[in-house]
Amino acid sequence: MRSRARIIGHLLLWCGFLYGAYIAVEHVERPEDPWSTIRWGHFASSIAVGTVGVVLLRLTFRKGATADGEERSVEELASLLSHIDARLQEWIAGWKEQAVYLIHERIDDELAASLLQFAASRHAMEHAWGLRAYAEVMNEFAQGERLINRAWSASADGYADEVLASLRRSQRHFSAAAALMRRR
Repeated sequence: MRSRARIIGHLLLWCGFLYGAYIAVEHVERPEDPWSTIRWGHFASSIAVGTVGVVLLRLTFRKGATADGEERSVEELASLLSHIDARLQEWIAGWKEQAVYLIHERIDDELAASLLQFAASRHAMEHAWGLRAYAEVMNEFAQGERLINRAWSASADGYADEVLASLRRSQRHFSAAAALMRRR
């Protein structure tokens, strides 16, 4: 239903725009007095049709679902953040320097899917809470994700101190993102 309404909204918007443009330039054929030759009633109706299209598009945008139905709820996004945070806390608590070469595999196996799912469905927050809250959570998420990538690289290269430092800093960012989501 939503995608059909969006298609109709786009059609109305473009039909109104194109017809209005046609009406506005129609006077070129009769240049004697351009303002008197514009058919204002037709021009106003094209504006009305375009406005209905815009309103329909805005209403369907605010419903918050994606066209493919891949959008997750805000609760599911909070659950993904909690999963990421819990994994990081577990790895930090059980840190052994000998495991430095295993962290990048654990990131791939245990965190990559959650990070990808969260990033792919992040717009649910924008629809639910607005742009400011979305930006606050995504700022923390992005910083945490960068540090996860840094830990992955350091693990592949065998820099144990850098892996642990990156995991700790990353965990703080994911914990902050989760706290921001809980406050909503």
